[in-house]
Parts: sequence; C-alpha cells; structure tokens
Amino acid sequence: MVKAISRVLSVAVWAVWLPLTALAQQDNSSPPPPPSNYSFSVGSRPADIGTGFSTYSATSATSDQQFHIECNCHDFSVAVAICPAQRYECYCSPSASVTCQ
Repeated sequence: MVKAISRVLSVAVWAVWLPLTALAQQDNSSPPPPPSNYSFSVGSRPADIGTGFSTYSATSATSDQQFHIECNCHDFSVAVAICPAQRYECYCSPSASVTCQ
C-alpha cells in the first residue's frame, strides 16, 4: 500500500512539475512594435508680432503633411490654423491670428 501511495505521489508531482517547467521556459517578453511610417514634428517659437508664442505639431504617413498651428498671445487670445507647411506667421497685435505662407 505504501508503494502504491508513493507511486501516485510521484506521478502527481511529475504531472504538476512538467507543465510548470514548460511555462517557465516560455518567452514572456512583449513583441516588438510594428515599424511605423509616421513622422512626428512639434515645436514652439515667439510670436512674429506682439507678445506671445506659437506652437506647431504635425503627424503624417504621407508627403502631404499638415501642421496644426496655435498662436497664444499675452492678452489670452488664441488663433488656430492648419497649414500645409511649417511656414506661418503668428501675430499678437491687435489680437491672435495665424497666416499660413
């Protein structure tokens, strides 16, 4: 009887131990992110006229990249525009305005 119990315990230990060792050997690291074709641009500069600053950002997967422009002025006025290029002017006099070039 002791021999039978010993054999059952031995089988039970192997039945638990083998799957655990298989799981421990698996690679649990996350896969690398897929390659991205997107470019990202962001920046800031002082206002061209008046007191304030502008920020720009752009994300694009193609050559027709568009820039999101915000002109933030000292008097708390804000102007927002979408420009086809990073060439723009931010005016803070008399209030915020953006001109794409």
